Amino acid sequence: MKAVTVRELGNDPSTVLREARTDPVIVLGRDRPEAVLIHLSDDSLLGEQGIRLAIATALYRSESLSLGRAAEISRLPVADFMQHVSRLGIPVVRGDAATLREDMEAFAHWQKASSKRSPKPTASAAATAAPPARPPRPLREPPAPGSGGPRDPERSGRE
Repeated sequence: MKAVTVRELGNDPSTVLREARTDPVIVLGRDRPEAVLIHLSDDSLLGEQGIRLAIATALYRSESLSLGRAAEISRLPVADFMQHVSRLGIPVVRGDAATLREDMEAFAHWQKASSKRSPKPTASAAATAAPPARPPRPLREPPAPGSGGPRDPERSGRE
């Protein structure tokens, strides 16, 4: 474990973050521990049960992360993360009623626009797809001789 001062962190954050990839880094402020930097790819501490979920929840609560990114960090499906934060009283949908209404209108517009675009079938999908159903042909009487119908012997020149 390495310790750096707040000044060292401010002067060269890239080096400190690089060091955090291998071991946690303690940030000291006036010779007192102020923070611990842990790289998110480090599973030594983050592998402990509940740590990833707690970090993701705290970052989502402070609006530092989106719902999707927080779920990804917690390694939970988005729906499960939504239930988790809801149980804690953290709102899943943010904003006021007007913002929500605008978002719903934008979504409806997007959905309508995307439904107008029909996806082009792939070759494999076209080969396995059932042929489109045709409406039944209306029953017709055979054409009278001399009327030019498909089986008219006068038209084809055959008797």
